[in-house]
Amino acid sequence: MNKQPDVSVYDEAKRITAEDIRELTVATQSGLISSPDHLRPIAIIQLPVWRQAAEYGLADGQYLDGICLLEGLSCDQNVEQGIKLITMAADQGHMRAQDCLGFCYEKGIGVTEDMAKAVEMYRKAASQGSAIAQSSLGVCLCQGRGVAKDPVQAVEWFRKAADQGRVQAIGSMAACYQKGIGVESDPIWMLAWCRKAAEQGYSHSQYHLGWCYEYGKTVEQDLVQAAVWYRKAAEQNDVDAQVHLGLLYLRGHGVEQDGVQAEKWLSKAAKQGNAAAQFGLEGLKKLDAEIQQWIDDNPRPL
Repeated sequence: MNKQPDVSVYDEAKRITAEDIRELTVATQSGLISSPDHLRPIAIIQLPVWRQAAEYGLADGQYLDGICLLEGLSCDQNVEQGIKLITMAADQGHMRAQDCLGFCYEKGIGVTEDMAKAVEMYRKAASQGSAIAQSSLGVCLCQGRGVAKDPVQAVEWFRKAADQGRVQAIGSMAACYQKGIGVESDPIWMLAWCRKAAEQGYSHSQYHLGWCYEYGKTVEQDLVQAAVWYRKAAEQNDVDAQVHLGLLYLRGHGVEQDGVQAEKWLSKAAKQGNAAAQFGLEGLKKLDAEIQQWIDDNPRPL
């Protein structure tokens, strides 16, 4: 049963929680459960207001208080109570709560993993315009997880999310045009979507754009540009980009030959478990041709 509020306190709690939701939505595209650090400094100050709003039955308050309990932000962690509050908000039609609950069902966070329930939540939030949910629903439809495979519908949801700037969906559009998933295969459109995602900082697409430049796929071969894009992805800890950048330094392709830089990037990849990089710099010098053959034989999909 919801607490009966003083009208002025209720209105203030409602206003503050709504403002906090708007600010946090702008601050993160990943959803609060994926980026709790965005919420942490605000929760230190605002949690009492959110909790009061939740007690009044306000969906914004239930969602924010639920996230704090789920993550243990400015309070003792209580996953069960966090899920309960987020579910209450989702049942009121709260889009972000539906996003979050879908993610929880997909990953088995505080609930039994259930892809059908995840899809149900993603679909509700996607229908309200959530780019996060639209992208996630597209993945589910593409892979047939929790729902029958439907690549055409998947592309429609990816496109909706991409049009809102959801960078993961932009990368997914590139993959669909590369592989002909839900659309006709088209290398020009693949490259356009890939470049758009790369320019927005998506490391997966930065790596693939570097690969296109290294091997002259859909663009004129340009090893300098390959190094530029590999570096951007490598600095975000993309292991394949680290290997390719290290090899460019090893060979002096697109960059000045530099054994120190080669070892730096190959060592980073080795620490992530990349088998080729674990040979070490001297081993790579001897096995360069064999490693390149392995790379050619094992292309990474978009």
